[in-house]
Amino acid sequence: MTEKQPLISIIIPVYKVEQYIRQCVNSAISQTFTNLEIILIDDGSPDCCGTICDEYAEMDCRIKVIHKENGGLSDARNAGVEISRGEYLAFMDGDDWMDIDTIELLYKNLIDHNADISSCSYFIVYTNTIIKKDSNRKISKFSPEQAIKNYLLHNIPDSSACCKLYKKHIFSDVRFPINKRCEDIFIIADVFSRATTIINNATPKYYYRQRRSSITKCDKYNPNILDLIEAYKHVLCVVEKEFPSLVDICKEKLLMAKISVLQSMLLSKEYGQIPEYKKMLLAFRSNYSLLMKADNYNSKEKIALSVLKVNVRLYKLLIAFLDIKNRRTKPRIMFD
Repeated sequence: MTEKQPLISIIIPVYKVEQYIRQCVNSAISQTFTNLEIILIDDGSPDCCGTICDEYAEMDCRIKVIHKENGGLSDARNAGVEISRGEYLAFMDGDDWMDIDTIELLYKNLIDHNADISSCSYFIVYTNTIIKKDSNRKISKFSPEQAIKNYLLHNIPDSSACCKLYKKHIFSDVRFPINKRCEDIFIIADVFSRATTIINNATPKYYYRQRRSSITKCDKYNPNILDLIEAYKHVLCVVEKEFPSLVDICKEKLLMAKISVLQSMLLSKEYGQIPEYKKMLLAFRSNYSLLMKADNYNSKEKIALSVLKVNVRLYKLLIAFLDIKNRRTKPRIMFD
């Protein structure tokens, strides 16, 4: 890019990603858009991440390192937002990476379409394979209401804070929730509602690594996944206030979040002892007919839900069988 470049801050929390952080930072410092402030937040990582961050700061004057006590991903991101000097903000996770022209593409789309948020698609990276989430390269322009509606219905733009470029004012009074999982979903409605225009380019540029430790993709129940329901309840509160025409769609998404949590509970042998289990099961059975009409589930998933309505143990046997066939090659991601 030959024109004068504004300053863009890339915020990267770093925690227990020693084997991945070099690939992440290398992809940031190699960007074709060069006027960058790269903020590495060492979130009390017990491995060598802090030392690696300091080494990069000595190599590249654009890199700033914060060493802090462990406070979690949201706290680290918020710390980066607080000290950022850029006119625009971008987020990366310490185990991800991006193509060298990602920031340039996001910035160009934002400027060309006079947008406040610019988004691109990404690759989903498993241990032995990389999958394109989307690759049609279509460019879509949304108002805040259109963006939230399209997210609720089609997950485009998706909720990930990464693979996006924001005008900094978007985060003037928005912060990631502390000690909560699904933090990106918590803020998605707040972020979109503060923009005038959101642009989405379906070209995949970001590489989103999937690790088995993620609570929404693990093989046993983790109580923290209940944050998924709380996140969509917050989205519903924003929608009720700002975009009342989307309330019914948002309630359906909240219901799907409850079903996702129920399915996670059923991975545990002691699912019946989980305090919220009966409440989730009741929510599912009370709304079964609505779920059967939803476009978000394919035919096999609807069959599985039909089995769940009749017999929980039979459903668990079915899921165990499907896991053997499917999870080895392509784990299903219900929510980002």
